[in-house]
Amino acid sequence: MIWSYWSKIWKLKIEPRLFDGGKRKWMNNQKVSVTLPPTLVSLNTPKTYVNVGDAQVRRFETQFKYRVFKQTQIIANFSHINISSDQSKLLPGGYTLSTGTNNFSALVTHQFDNNWDASYAFYQTGAVEALGDGQPVGLNRRHDVRVARKFNLARANGELSIAVENLFDDQYHEFALYNTVGRRALVNLNLDF
Repeated sequence: MIWSYWSKIWKLKIEPRLFDGGKRKWMNNQKVSVTLPPTLVSLNTPKTYVNVGDAQVRRFETQFKYRVFKQTQIIANFSHINISSDQSKLLPGGYTLSTGTNNFSALVTHQFDNNWDASYAFYQTGAVEALGDGQPVGLNRRHDVRVARKFNLARANGELSIAVENLFDDQYHEFALYNTVGRRALVNLNLDF
């Protein structure tokens, strides 16, 4: 990290940060032709690794926190990431696009009383070409909601919550076209003994 600053203006807290990852050396593998004796069996193709280039990773991110009321808070995050290279054609496929360029999230939480709380979250991830077995996927957005109830038992404290992820059932892909995420509901019970 090269710069960070916290600022508080009335009920709003802001924390912008700049990162410069510097140049990074990247290696890639290449298949090697090897003749094995007939009595030796190899399950893996031998490979050699070579330096294929440099990449520059720079990032700006910021977080906003705003307390609307004593019981209600909004938290928002934004990041912009730039990966560049003079040798991008030599780097593993899609490396310079291996993370979403612009990403955003927002969370609104509300505490109704000592036992009940609820939250709403929005997430946006920029288009990405994930490395490895990933494929190019477009920008995705999702909305989540959660309601929770705390309770006390004779020998334990607990919380029962229900969350709905991807509330509007947008069929989006996280890192590959075969990884489609739809709406799902989760019920969670936590007990502290």
